[in-house]
Amino acid sequence: MADDRRLILFVRLPEPGRVKTRLAASLGPERAAALYRAMAGDCLDVARRSGAPLTVACDPPGREADVAAWLGPGPGYAPQEGEGLGERMARAFARAFTAGAGRVLLMGSDAPDVPPGRLDQAFALLGARPAVLAPSPDGGFWCVGFAASAWRADVFADLPWSSSGTLAALLVRLRSLGLDPALLPPWPDVDTPEDLQALVGRLSGARDAAPRTRILLLPGRSA
Repeated sequence: MADDRRLILFVRLPEPGRVKTRLAASLGPERAAALYRAMAGDCLDVARRSGAPLTVACDPPGREADVAAWLGPGPGYAPQEGEGLGERMARAFARAFTAGAGRVLLMGSDAPDVPPGRLDQAFALLGARPAVLAPSPDGGFWCVGFAASAWRADVFADLPWSSSGTLAALLVRLRSLGLDPALLPPWPDVDTPEDLQALVGRLSGARDAAPRTRILLLPGRSA
């Protein structure tokens, strides 16, 4: 039986000054970019372990070859297209469904130590539910998914992105469209110095998680 899943990983090319800008004030732009490079690599490993067909959606558009040279062969590479995050996400979902996918998950690259089983759980839930959300404690989400029959092109329009109300606003939107999403247990993403400190604490007690990020943040403690 053909695999009807598609997993989309959103990444940015890790150029200093363009990634992890909230951390760059304390880390410096070069180290913040190195941290993002490690985190995105770990997120790609998590994505690969799902076994789902994988697309890496790249920002800025037109730099897919550079992202592929960084992350390596295996996934498909496509541009992030659109004016804002909501439009870029919507177009990525639309491409996947147009290509024939039946269940699509889109994840970011800010949660490097998320347990790989969460993606398996999300795909399983999409077998019975129209949508799935994976919350982060800051009021956002690190992963969102839809079944093909439930997809609506305007689902992300005009949401308050990068705020404590992002998840709540998306839940209201989904329910207004008659979609009752499944919710995974929350998992933290890493955007602020406080998030980074919490990640260091988690990695100190989880030796198998996020090996690239661990080497960077806990040198000498990766064994």
